[in-house]
Amino acid sequence: MNRAAYEHALIIGKFYPPHRGHEYLIESALLHCRRVSVLVLASSAEQLPMEPRARWLRECFPRAEGLRVIAQLDDVPMDFDDPDIWRAHVAVMRHALDRSADERGEREIPIDVVFSSEAYGAELARHFDAAHVCLDRARALHPVSG
Repeated sequence: MNRAAYEHALIIGKFYPPHRGHEYLIESALLHCRRVSVLVLASSAEQLPMEPRARWLRECFPRAEGLRVIAQLDDVPMDFDDPDIWRAHVAVMRHALDRSADERGEREIPIDVVFSSEAYGAELARHFDAAHVCLDRARALHPVSG
């Protein structure tokens, strides 16, 4: 892959808390994409608020051009086997991306790749009609996971 292999990458997670594996995903996406949107998806039941998690990620990449870190509440239940649940989560994500673009006075650029290290990554990419790049699924490079 080269710097412009993809236009707009999506990375999602709880980042509860952010760790080196998350940083690796973001670094990798920044190397190969013009824009990288990181969605910090939080539940209202979690003890650690989403805004500090988003701020910590921004602070890890202070000079990263094209990086957007977006905090969004997502109280949709988790069920990777339910297509309605998938659609609801994707709707939350699309809303967050659109809101962020509106706040910047920009037009939202379609997601063309999803970076993940999780089994759900391919399905998420399918919902965005995007490619999927799976990195370190076995946690060999960075043996950490939320």
